[in-house]
Amino acid sequence: MPRGSLSASLFLCGMAVLALLGCTPPEEPVRVSAVHWLPGKTHRFGVQEFKSGFMGDSSFSSPGRSFQVALTVLDTAAGARIEWQEFMKDDETGAYSHPLTRIVYRTDINGRFDRILNYLELKAYVDTMTSIYLGQVGVDSATGASLKAVVLDSAMLVHTLTKHIRLVHYLYGASFPTASGSGTGQYSSAYGRDTAQAQWPDAGLFDPLPMHCRLGANGLCDADDGLVNMEAWEDPRELDATATMRSYLGPALSPANAEANAIVDTMGTATVVDTVNMCYWQAEGFPVHIQHIQHVRLSIGSFKEEVFVHLLEE
Repeated sequence: MPRGSLSASLFLCGMAVLALLGCTPPEEPVRVSAVHWLPGKTHRFGVQEFKSGFMGDSSFSSPGRSFQVALTVLDTAAGARIEWQEFMKDDETGAYSHPLTRIVYRTDINGRFDRILNYLELKAYVDTMTSIYLGQVGVDSATGASLKAVVLDSAMLVHTLTKHIRLVHYLYGASFPTASGSGTGQYSSAYGRDTAQAQWPDAGLFDPLPMHCRLGANGLCDADDGLVNMEAWEDPRELDATATMRSYLGPALSPANAEANAIVDTMGTATVVDTVNMCYWQAEGFPVHIQHIQHVRLSIGSFKEEVFVHLLEE
């Protein structure tokens, strides 16, 4: 997928452009690696989203989705095959026991997301759930068909479904050697805009690599526990929000809906800034905490989405 198309998708779906930083630098180089993954091993994660912002004189702040994930390594041949099973909270018991979306996907040999393996199953599931929702809110058949065409677009569907998966896997393959001759104990990323291909030989990755990535102290975890903190980010990026939204919504943005068209027309240029802090457990090869913050600034307002992923066991 061209990077321009990816940028639009990530703006609309919550782009996961990651970054890493390390607590107290260890003596050996740090590698975000899948080498310790064991077939049959399951890790349970909690995921929370928070959204806030303002438009004109109005502001809002609200929790987004909250769910748990059972991430199971099915096998590790030629890159891992992984099952991502989401669970919704049971309001009566308080337990996250209602199964939701199940995604089976493959990573490359370094642990970066590669592709979905049960796409047809997922598309059928999303089709059914979208039809139920549109029926409940009373959308007419023509508008409903247009909205479903947007939702079920293959590229958009994959980006939407894998948003949190890609957040977990984005920096796998990264290596952080000690900065030579600094005498400060600091680490520097061995890759960046000019050296990304040298660090990841597989140039055709699903996501582009982050432009900035470093180890440092972000306070997400304690180095005494054998954990490493990392931070990654990209420079602020601008895109034509009006054109992006019109391309994304297509026929679903009816000319008869004057209010919606007026809002889209006043969006103008959007400035998108993403930062991710991550606490990485080297012995297991999985993150313990991830904090992703995305700021989107428009002429009509400013919006922020925060995503928190944390390991629940061990």
